[in-house]
Amino acid sequence: MGERSDPGNIKEILRQIKHPEMDLDIVDLGMIGKIRDHPDKITIVLRLPFRRIPMKRAIMERIENILSDRVVEVKTCLMNKDQKSRFFILAGEHWGR
Repeated sequence: MGERSDPGNIKEILRQIKHPEMDLDIVDLGMIGKIRDHPDKITIVLRLPFRRIPMKRAIMERIENILSDRVVEVKTCLMNKDQKSRFFILAGEHWGR
């Protein structure tokens, strides 16, 4: 069992994970929702713009790998309308970079 961490520190660690098709991290893209640091695991909510995205498994694995000193549970949810709109604006500006 690892030490408990501040969710803000966990979010900073997650900034190291770039979206596979953009030069933006998953935090700035709004893909990270709630972070809960429980005594036995970290639970992270990964927000998705739509249900079936090809990069979902790869992003989830990167989250688990970067926090490999802890047990990590990644849950998914769909972005709300405003989150999705912001995601697609950023995606349009940074796609393929």
